[in-house]
Amino acid sequence: MMKKRVILYGIAAVLAGVVAADLISGGRLIRLPDGENETYRRFARINAELVRAGTARVTFTATMIPGGAWAGTSAVRFGETPVWDTSYDRATVGDGTAPMRRLHLDERTEYLSSPALRPADERAWIDPDVTSVTFGPISSPRTGVADVTTWLRFLGGVDRAHALQAKHDLPDVPGAPHEFLFRCFATVAQCPPPYETELDDAFNTSQATDLRVWLDDDGRLRRLGVFAVLDHLEADGSRDVRDLSHPIVASTVEATFDLRDFGIPVLVAAPPRAEVSTERYLKV
Repeated sequence: MMKKRVILYGIAAVLAGVVAADLISGGRLIRLPDGENETYRRFARINAELVRAGTARVTFTATMIPGGAWAGTSAVRFGETPVWDTSYDRATVGDGTAPMRRLHLDERTEYLSSPALRPADERAWIDPDVTSVTFGPISSPRTGVADVTTWLRFLGGVDRAHALQAKHDLPDVPGAPHEFLFRCFATVAQCPPPYETELDDAFNTSQATDLRVWLDDDGRLRRLGVFAVLDHLEADGSRDVRDLSHPIVASTVEATFDLRDFGIPVLVAAPPRAEVSTERYLKV
């Protein structure tokens, strides 16, 4: 009997030591309900599961202060070159907001349409590579702040060590029981920047980026929350206030993307050339 008690006490001591070590490590040793392998497997396949689903409808709200604000819905086709058709209920245009539609065919080909974007020739669509539009400081939709694809690429690059820093303390999302939080820093290779959007023209560092992730039982992304503080600093950490091509203060980004209707038809095509403006400049 004494020997059995000694064994039981020994097991209890080992378990207590593991729990203590887990608390000290910030919860990286114990993973409930997922084990380490299962946690990493889910995150390693986020983008692959979206490509397998093919398409989705993405409802979003996003703000960048200073910058702009956007809200609406995108029909997205995922893949090596994603495409999307976005209808903005509101988007920052000049000093105000307006509804807008944006067709994204590839990294260089986009078309915009809005009551606030009416060129002199009265054509419905503008090609930003042909017609220069002044949206205002860092408020162009081409910054990608409101595009879920801007942030997905960082989830796809999360390595095992950082994937296991996921937290299970986020609010519940119906149909998405697997909740995780990644905190990216500029020193982590998989974290932003670069963004591969117009954000890179204005910012070269992120003070921190939080990516909150909700997955369903099939591993599909159902909600993505983003919080980031973007800045532009010189190599020595100073700010060059004389360079007006970069913001003189940091911008705070907050965005939420909800994904549903996986597998819906998504057809994105350029509008007829006769409907695309040939004006060189457009002031809004």
